[in-house]
Amino acid sequence: MNVTIFTTNRCPHCDAVKQWFRKQGIRYNELRVDQNNRAAKTLARKGFRGVPQVEVNGSFVRPLTYPKLTKACGLK
Repeated sequence: MNVTIFTTNRCPHCDAVKQWFRKQGIRYNELRVDQNNRAAKTLARKGFRGVPQVEVNGSFVRPLTYPKLTKACGLK
């Protein structure tokens, strides 16, 4: 499974999503849009204006809810 989390510094929602993935034992890549211009442009092209945004196997999980994350990751 390929998981990418788009985040910024000092984002409590980003921290919560990363913690959820760690609790599930799922490895992820983190792209900080405040430090990575390419990541910021990717989100802008998709029309996403906030973080966190989570991409699982090439598809963004929208809306970002834990039940949707659970399903996208094939859990339960």
